[in-house]
Amino acid sequence: MTRAAWFDAVGDRLRSGAPLPEADIAKLSQTRDLVRLGALADERRRAVRGDRVTFVRLAEAPAGDVDGYDVPSGAGELRLVRCPGAVEQALEAVRAAVRAAGDVPVSGFALEELVDLSRAEASRFADLLAALREAGALAPEVLARLCES
Repeated sequence: MTRAAWFDAVGDRLRSGAPLPEADIAKLSQTRDLVRLGALADERRRAVRGDRVTFVRLAEAPAGDVDGYDVPSGAGELRLVRCPGAVEQALEAVRAAVRAAGDVPVSGFALEELVDLSRAEASRFADLLAALREAGALAPEVLARLCES
């Protein structure tokens, strides 16, 4: 199957509401075709959330700054960058950011950093995403939204 046909097949599964097999999720996480990945993510978002989109002012902060995050007034989201090398440190960074951010949503970390933290094991990755959400973070990446059924 050509790459274009594979992306089309993944898009068909997403439009039908079917969950993606782990092999497809793994392949999506490794793709360099960000235009097609973004288009699939947008299709999935529209299927789940509709056509309404909200844009926010984003503030970024390094995840190691647990002693105090500076959230600028007018920020619509605080995003943590440079994920720590241990799960508990990442969770503490999220908790500290949530405390500092108040009503401002907190997100963070690149997908590949989270995959590394979970040792590339699907069940550990799912547990990590759940723990980050429980700590107060929004879903860390667009791909996590693609994987939800």
